[in-house]
Amino acid sequence: KAWLSATRLPSLWERLDRSSGLVNRCGKRLNMQSFLKLLARPQFINLKSLTMPCKVKLGKNGIKQMARACPRLETFEIGFPGHITGIKPKDEDLVEVAETFTNLTSIR
Repeated sequence: KAWLSATRLPSLWERLDRSSGLVNRCGKRLNMQSFLKLLARPQFINLKSLTMPCKVKLGKNGIKQMARACPRLETFEIGFPGHITGIKPKDEDLVEVAETFTNLTSIR
């Protein structure tokens, strides 16, 4: 139980991507609603870097909810290194990301 409690410390979660355990296998679909539920967990309040999981579609409402859940986000990655995963985001969505996340320094 101590280990589980320790994994929920916000100081441990500055990055959420494939290397930190964010995996979306083809058999299990992660949609925007379930992704937002994940980000709403208290351990992700200090998140500084986020890579969107495969097949999660961006949208204006989802972006705003992500910004509330991750107010310190500095790096937003559309896909995993080397390629965009899943649905290609619209230009308007990327502009919305840039305008909504106040601490953002990089969109990849």
